[in-house]
Amino acid sequence: MTNPGDEKLIRVYDKKSGKIRADLIVLQQKDELLALSDKLVEDL
Repeated sequence: MTNPGDEKLIRVYDKKSGKIRADLIVLQQKDELLALSDKLVEDL
């Protein structure tokens, strides 16, 4: 297994409940905006 670079952990919390929703492991090379969506798609 190879290591592509330095990683950092981003923990995503639910604003209403305060509970953890997700952990993301991302490369630490750049700071970029992150957009998350939790929408249900009814008609696939």
